[in-house]
Amino acid sequence: MQTLILPDGEPIDVLVQGQGRPLVLLHGWTSGPHIWMPFIDDLAAEHQVIAWRARGHRPAPLQTATAMSLDQLVDDLHFMLEHFQIRHPVIVGHSMGAMLLWHYIRRFGSDHLRGVVFIDQSPCLLKKGDWPFAIYGHFDETQNQALQAEMRQNFAEAALNLAARGLNPGITAAIEQDHPLIQQLRSYLGTLHAPALIQLWQDMTRQDWRDVPPTISVPVALLYGGKSQFYPVGVVQYLCEQMPQAQATVFAEADHSPQLSAPDEFRAALLSALRAM
Repeated sequence: MQTLILPDGEPIDVLVQGQGRPLVLLHGWTSGPHIWMPFIDDLAAEHQVIAWRARGHRPAPLQTATAMSLDQLVDDLHFMLEHFQIRHPVIVGHSMGAMLLWHYIRRFGSDHLRGVVFIDQSPCLLKKGDWPFAIYGHFDETQNQALQAEMRQNFAEAALNLAARGLNPGITAAIEQDHPLIQQLRSYLGTLHAPALIQLWQDMTRQDWRDVPPTISVPVALLYGGKSQFYPVGVVQYLCEQMPQAQATVFAEADHSPQLSAPDEFRAALLSALRAM
């Protein structure tokens, strides 16, 4: 990992490994570049891999002094691409990383990209009208405000409850039984700077990117969990209708993070998608 100083003086961690066609990896909310580590060597054998730890995701007390928003993260991403002179990359976004990628495409378009990969994310998190692909399929502003109040009281428990209330009974049971992996996750979440991540959550849930997928002009891969705790699997068909060029893979037994819950299948699908772009 190396440290990149952003224009406002904020330091972020960036992993750069390998040579070849550039591949940018964007992690999810509360996560980091560690989620890509099982695949870095495979990816770097064919690509120049760039994986960051987004602003606001360093352990406390290392924290951003700038207001957290997706606009700011798009600025950061654009700066990073220019700093490393990245041209025509494939960008892979998981969860928040997919939201950031939609936000980036809304501002800069997609013609300068080689391809995009979205991992288990809906283009609109809140229930609006008859929209069926919000979080859980029904997460609305009232539930969102209640969750944010929980976050301000105990961020780690609120983040775990977000998953526990979801669509995957196995994850609900693991959290209720306080599985050792859940204990590790709780400890990790407790190291993060909650105010910055709550501010970012507020911005993410205000957004609606349903206008963006039809504008994407480059190859698209969709890698989704068949047992995502957050999104009904029907969102995959919806996105395929919006992006006819998309190639979709649903990992039947995987959750919201198929790179962790179905690593071998995910590795094969991601490498296959990248080779086709």
